[in-house]
Amino acid sequence: MEIHFTLKQTYGKARAVPLCPNALTFADIAGTSTLTLRTLQNVEALGYRLMCGVKHVPVPMVQMTSDQLKEAGVE
Repeated sequence: MEIHFTLKQTYGKARAVPLCPNALTFADIAGTSTLTLRTLQNVEALGYRLMCGVKHVPVPMVQMTSDQLKEAGVE
């Protein structure tokens, strides 16, 4: 099980933008349009792999941990 998202800088803050239906569902449950660090930590705790990539670009997705996302500045 995995969720796919991309990182986007908005006003100097990193945001995790959902790319797949599972990621969109988790963002909806959290009541946000992007995935917060807390949401990603909870998703990871449920056993999902966090896969970061670029929308519409055929490069491999990179698995990240919530700790790496925190270091990247995701709030």
